[in-house]
Amino acid sequence: MPVPGLDHPLPQPPDPDAAAPAAPSVGPAAVVIVDTDRRILHIEGGGFAAHGLRTAGWIGRSIDEVLPVAAGSVLIPRYGAALAGQSQSFEYSTQDGQNAYRVQMVPLRDQSGAVTSVVAVMDDITDGLRITAELARSEGRLREAERMVGVGSWELEVMSGELTFSPGLAQILGLTDVQQLHSESHLQLVHPDDRERVAGLGEECVRAGSATCEYRVVRPDGTVRTLSLQAELLPVETGAPLAMRGAVADVTDQREAERERLAAEALFRQGFDAAPIGMSLSDAPDGCCRRVNDAMCRLLQRSREELLGQSMDSFVPPDEQATLRQARQAMLSDQMSSFEREYRLIRPTGDVAWGMLHLTPVRRTDGSVEVFYSQLVDVTERKEREARLEHDVVDAMWLGRIRDALDEDRFMLYSQPIVDLVTGHTVQNELLIRMRGEDGSVISPSEFLPVAERFGLISEIDRWVTRQAVEIAAGGTPTEFNLSGRSISDPDIIRELAAALQDTGADPSLLVVEVTETAFIGQTEAGREFAQQVRALGCRLALDDFGTGFSSLSYLKHLPAAYLKIDIDFVRELTASETDARVIRGIVGLAHEFNQTTIAEGVEDEATLMLLKALGVDQAQGYLFGQPAPISRAPASPAPISWAPASPAPISWAPASPAPDGPGSGATARPDSPMTAGRGSGATAGRD
Repeated sequence: MPVPGLDHPLPQPPDPDAAAPAAPSVGPAAVVIVDTDRRILHIEGGGFAAHGLRTAGWIGRSIDEVLPVAAGSVLIPRYGAALAGQSQSFEYSTQDGQNAYRVQMVPLRDQSGAVTSVVAVMDDITDGLRITAELARSEGRLREAERMVGVGSWELEVMSGELTFSPGLAQILGLTDVQQLHSESHLQLVHPDDRERVAGLGEECVRAGSATCEYRVVRPDGTVRTLSLQAELLPVETGAPLAMRGAVADVTDQREAERERLAAEALFRQGFDAAPIGMSLSDAPDGCCRRVNDAMCRLLQRSREELLGQSMDSFVPPDEQATLRQARQAMLSDQMSSFEREYRLIRPTGDVAWGMLHLTPVRRTDGSVEVFYSQLVDVTERKEREARLEHDVVDAMWLGRIRDALDEDRFMLYSQPIVDLVTGHTVQNELLIRMRGEDGSVISPSEFLPVAERFGLISEIDRWVTRQAVEIAAGGTPTEFNLSGRSISDPDIIRELAAALQDTGADPSLLVVEVTETAFIGQTEAGREFAQQVRALGCRLALDDFGTGFSSLSYLKHLPAAYLKIDIDFVRELTASETDARVIRGIVGLAHEFNQTTIAEGVEDEATLMLLKALGVDQAQGYLFGQPAPISRAPASPAPISWAPASPAPISWAPASPAPDGPGSGATARPDSPMTAGRGSGATAGRD
């Protein structure tokens, strides 16, 4: 419709390119034309109605009258300026803040240039501003995310070298957002050692379509950062320049952590391998070693190759293996945090070692066990020291008991008959010492004699035994008694023997002094003198445990012994051992050559007795003839044994079915049996 005072059509809103808009518009919300008196000449659009304003009747009225006060306070001055010839362009928000508009006011002039009216165009930019604000927020979030993660993005126009980068990349490079960056200036930031590799990255990306690279940059402040770059070639559109884009991540902290981890692993390996205690890493759940150190090899006396793939179970006694397996299972199920225990270790050489094993699981981030870490500390010396200490405590206790027994005359003698294998008569009685406890119990010599030997009380016991033996012989009983190896070089023993013979008037030919063959080792001259003195007194000498000293021929040459007592080791398995028979036959032959009588110890069955007779042994003792009995029960005079066979049975070394636990099996060990009494060094007085 024609508007009075206008001779040209209504103007269109200004070209957006003429003045950069703050936000895109969808279309005019309202168009208003006012004259120089501010009367409304034309109005259209729903912008006013959207705010509850009815524009019917506004034509011809002053703009000052129809606009609400709040809107008029902003818009009317703008109309005044436009009527004065100044174009207006501004943004306006409603009082409730729900809508925003871009307002443009353009003065219209006549042919003379005078302003005749003003056209006001209002564009609703509410949605545009909301989108712009959201984009700004998104950009802020992206920038913050890039800052937190240490990443940035870039785009490069290949031909021009123009580089566009994100704020995140600017931060990584130590630049401001507004700094311009060219591919060449970026290359100047690259560490000199990495520059050549980065310079060739563009060609690689153009050729392959993508490229990756890790390099260092030196930032303007001098700090060095390690970056990981990924690049891809952008699709080429017609007429568009060749370009690529990519992302950069700052991996300095990760690489530093990796270097520290590798350094820590190297230190661990160095410490692991050089540690003075045994260490191993073993697989879960079977516990097989995957890595061991030298100390572990030394402690277990096995090579690294022998240990790898083996479980620690293999090196502890079988009865201890279950506890180790159970401990690993408990740690696998998170029921146990670690395990520690002392183990007796099995070595190939057979010697004993002790180790304190500490087992700890090494867990992954999810809590599962990756490996078991073991430490094995050699505690052999401590265990031996503890054993010695315990032994010393026991010795000290026994030392007191022995001393008390000597002071209180609580030693007692048992006797065991020695039988002539030709006549079947008892020809000698060997005295065997016992100790009576404070409670009246009888204590075996194996309990107290070793302590007496170590602490020097054995000489007192030997003198007591000597005096008792002479007194028994004074009653007409042939008596054999034992002396310790220490008495060989003790002149008091010979003086005690001589004095006792003189005091009692005993016949010295009834006395046999028994000393173990091994007691003469290391004191040959003293032994020869001792033997001669015994013989000079009229007594006889018996070599006990003959055949075990490895120098028997030398002793036979130098010692005037009347008896050779064949060691029980050659008698115990005689019925099944041809070797033992040959040894006994040899001993008998030697003894007869030196005019000596042989006595076999430990005879427990008739089969053994028959073999001994067939081999030419002269005398024997053992459970077959009688167990050791207190001296009061010993026979006053020799008595024959009624069961002696008239003639020897033929020799047989392999019985068809020997009783496993019966006499003659070689495994019988009765209370107080010679088989159960330890020999020690042979320095025992009256031990059976």
